[in-house]
Amino acid sequence: MIDTNIFQDKTAVYYTLGCKLNFSETSTIGKILREAGVRTARKGEKADICVVNTCSVTEVADKKCRQAIHKLVKQHPGAFVVVTGCYAQLKPETVAKIEGVDVVLGAEQKKDLLHYLGNLQKHETGEAYTSALKDIRSFAPSCSRGDRTRFFLKVQDGCDYYCSYCTIPFARGRSRNGSVASLVEQARQAAAEGGKEIVLTGVNIGDFGKTTGETFFDLVKALDEVEGIERYRISSIEPNLLTDEIIEFVSRSKRFMPHFHIPLQSGSDEVLKLMRRRYDTALFASKVKKIKEVMPDAFIGVDVIVGTRGETEEYFEQAYRFIQGLDVTQLHVFSYSERPGTQALKIEHVVSSEEKHRRSQLLLELSEEKTRSFYARHIGQTMPVLLERSKPGTPMHGFTPNYIRVEVPHDDALDNRVVPARMGEFNEDGTIRPVKLSLDGVGPLRKVKGRKEIKADTVYASSTAAPLFIEPMKDDLCRRTEYFVPAFAVDGANGSRWMAAEGDKDKWLVADLGRTRKIRRSEIYFVRPTAGHAYQLEGSVDGTTWRKCGGHDDLRMQSPHVDEPKGKYRFLRVRISEGVAGVWEWNIY
Repeated sequence: MIDTNIFQDKTAVYYTLGCKLNFSETSTIGKILREAGVRTARKGEKADICVVNTCSVTEVADKKCRQAIHKLVKQHPGAFVVVTGCYAQLKPETVAKIEGVDVVLGAEQKKDLLHYLGNLQKHETGEAYTSALKDIRSFAPSCSRGDRTRFFLKVQDGCDYYCSYCTIPFARGRSRNGSVASLVEQARQAAAEGGKEIVLTGVNIGDFGKTTGETFFDLVKALDEVEGIERYRISSIEPNLLTDEIIEFVSRSKRFMPHFHIPLQSGSDEVLKLMRRRYDTALFASKVKKIKEVMPDAFIGVDVIVGTRGETEEYFEQAYRFIQGLDVTQLHVFSYSERPGTQALKIEHVVSSEEKHRRSQLLLELSEEKTRSFYARHIGQTMPVLLERSKPGTPMHGFTPNYIRVEVPHDDALDNRVVPARMGEFNEDGTIRPVKLSLDGVGPLRKVKGRKEIKADTVYASSTAAPLFIEPMKDDLCRRTEYFVPAFAVDGANGSRWMAAEGDKDKWLVADLGRTRKIRRSEIYFVRPTAGHAYQLEGSVDGTTWRKCGGHDDLRMQSPHVDEPKGKYRFLRVRISEGVAGVWEWNIY
């Protein structure tokens, strides 16, 4: 029995490196400490406990781990420092010698972290607690959200594959998993806590079932029945374990998204043999083809390693041509890193660092082409986007079912909500800028510094409203930049319904009910259309006068309700669209 009194009102900071599984496990460690009375330190606050969850997939990862430890020790003098994760399991003595480290916990020990904290008194030298590879057997459950919107459900741990370049089996142990029943219960709990999306994580999740006599397909079918969860994503699955029945099930699933991440590692059969992978390029290509046959819009991410020992120039060219011909969406490109104790060190041909970089850049450029092509095919489509929490004042991001990343202005009300978004153009960072995010109205419009579009960053029509981007166009008549709203439906305030006009040239926002509408807090007003091509000129609306725009069949609105210097106004122009009675195009300029 642990006396948790020592932990009351103590503070902790957490630093995670590496994969989604690590982030999930760190979140679980944080939950364990919170239940013991430890709270997360605020920004700038000195912590009593520092937890570092490490990665060791490359030599660079090892270096980053050491740097992270040194940084935390400096930022939180006197804190009790715990280091766990793959680097800690593989190099416990090295980590224990780092100044400021108190305890190093291996793969089998990290779930029992509380037992190793003692009374939080600093150690003179670091102490390492690890188990031999054959003794790493337990499966520590983890289903955590942390600071993210999505939950990460750990379904499997460890790996039995022993690829020639990889140390993960030595760091994580043999393949093992939780039961289907226990994982379904964790998913139900996530739904009860408000979770809408769960990412299935593990080291080799397709190998699920080694310890329970079940299969990954059994798990997928069971999770699909959990009420409350709207989306599941399979984080990564080996191509030889991605069966056709799984692909076909996902294509029909109520909740599993058309999104796959499949490690290829090399597009050369000779290199795959040197890597001791369990498939060839023909099998990989057949999996991609199968996915696209049943889910043409599926997102397919692919891992590729360049510069492995034995990858000659000829083999790389073969790999490049193979990948170029695959209908995949994105490449995750890694430069080979030599790891102590791996069989790859016995392979003679060594690729220089310069050549690794060159090959990496070629594949990254190919990846960019494939991703932009995939995104471009969806521009103009309206798709549901699950938005994720962001820091105040920073844009929010979310993903479509097929993993297109969308950026919208910040609005706390949209956190963890699924909203329809009409896909717009690219932002500089490669995200999609939505043209319209909801069917509930528009909000105050403003010019965004350094960007070409105007955006409406608040919507008032209903609680499900969301931001709007408005694309610019040039107005020769008034010699100013105008902004128009492409076609979409909007339910407005005060009973008005605004919708897209039908016609060869009339794809604008229109009103089909005769009610004047005002948007709260802003200078934008809508004229009231009446029968035929008539419009209201008499009087004013809320102090706003309407007048003709010299010699043209449209109206301008001059409003005194704008936050600008006296004598300067913002106008709304309303034009009658030819051939459609009572339909109005509107622009701001």
